[in-house]
This record gives sequence, structure tokens and C-alpha cells, in this order.
Amino acid sequence: MEAEPAITAETMFHMIRRLSNPIDNIYISSGFGQRWGRLHSGIDFALAQGNSIYAADDGQVYFSGVSGGYGNLVKIDHGNGMQTYYAHCSKLLVSQGQHVSKGEKIALVGSTG
Repeated sequence: MEAEPAITAETMFHMIRRLSNPIDNIYISSGFGQRWGRLHSGIDFALAQGNSIYAADDGQVYFSGVSGGYGNLVKIDHGNGMQTYYAHCSKLLVSQGQHVSKGEKIALVGSTG
């Protein structure tokens, strides 16, 4: 017997749908899926260094710092199993434990990691 998923597909769809764009003028430079022979489990956006990055939804910052290949990274927990990562930032504007609002500026675009 298969275990029930922690979050149903319908719930996940509604959670993702409420997210706002994390940057202005979106250009996807690398999508979710296979890349260089392995799974790329995120979406990369191309934008000039120093542009603003915004929280996609309300939540609590549970990591703000340097993390290996991600470089400068912000991780936000939005509740109900939804988390977003904002990687390769040139500057982090939020701290661990801080509550952020949807659309709040949290970092600046960079190419770290």
C-alpha cells in the first residue's frame, strides 16, 4: 500500500499559484529539470547584478548566509511545506528568524556560489 503524500497535488498547485514573482523583468536562464546530466531542482533567472529580489510570499527566514554552490542564500519557510530559496545573491538584506512579507525586498541579484 502506498503512503499518502504529505501534500496533495491540488494543495501544491494552489500554494504555487499564490506566489509572486521574486524579481522584475523575468528571464528564465535555466528551468527545472535535467541539466548537465543531472536534475536541476530549481529555476534560474537572469538579471543584472544589484537588482532587487523580493519574497514570493509571506514567511519566516530560516537561513540567510553562505551555502556552498548556492553562494549567498536566503531560505524562506512559507508554511504548509512550502519553502523558497533565493541563491547567488550579491547582498542579503534579511536575517535568520526575520518575518518577511510577500513582495518585500530580501536580497540583491548576484553571481555567488
